[in-house]
Amino acid sequence: MLSSSELDLLEEVLSQNKVLIDIGFDNPDNGIMEDITNSVLMKDYEDIQIYKSLKVSDSLYDTYITIVGITYSLTKGKYPARYSENQVIGLKKLSRNYGHILIRPETFEDKVSELFIKSEIDFPDFPKFSFRYYCLADDEIKAKSFANPDRLRCIEKQNEILIDVNGDVLIAKFSRIITHDDFNCMLEFVKNI
Repeated sequence: MLSSSELDLLEEVLSQNKVLIDIGFDNPDNGIMEDITNSVLMKDYEDIQIYKSLKVSDSLYDTYITIVGITYSLTKGKYPARYSENQVIGLKKLSRNYGHILIRPETFEDKVSELFIKSEIDFPDFPKFSFRYYCLADDEIKAKSFANPDRLRCIEKQNEILIDVNGDVLIAKFSRIITHDDFNCMLEFVKNI
C-alpha cells in the first residue's frame, strides 16, 4: 500500500508531468506485471504488487512508469527480518530484440572477479560508464548494438540505475524507496533511452 506521503508525491508528479496518463492498477492486457515479474531485477523479491501504472504519452514506443510494492527478507545475522518498500520501475518497449542484457552498478567483487574471469562487456570510448557499471549479455554484438553512444550517455547520468533488457523490453529501477527526484529521473530516462 502506498503511504500518504507517497500518494502526495504521486499526485504532485502527475500534476507536473502532463505526459503521464494514469492507467490505474495493472491491466492484464498490457503485460506490465508479467514483464516486471520475469525481470532478473525482480527475481529475489518474495512478493511484488503493482500499485500504479502510468503510461508516457509522448513516447514513440510503449513506455510506462510503475509504482510497485516489494517484499524481501534478509537472513544474515542473528535475527532475520522481512521488509517491504515501494519502488519506481521504468518499462519501455524497444524497437527490436537485443537479447538479454543486464546493466547494474559495478561492485568491488565484480572488479576482483574480472581479474580472473572476463565476463563483462567494456566500452573503451565510455570509461565513466565502464568504471561505474557492470554489463553482462548473452550476445555481445546485440549488447553493443543496444549500447549506442546516446544510450550510454543517458545511463551515465543516472545514480545507480539497474537495467534489464529482455528481448525488446527494457526494465529499469533504482534499489531504493521512491523519491521525487528518482521519479523524475526515471521518467526522463525511459523517455530518452
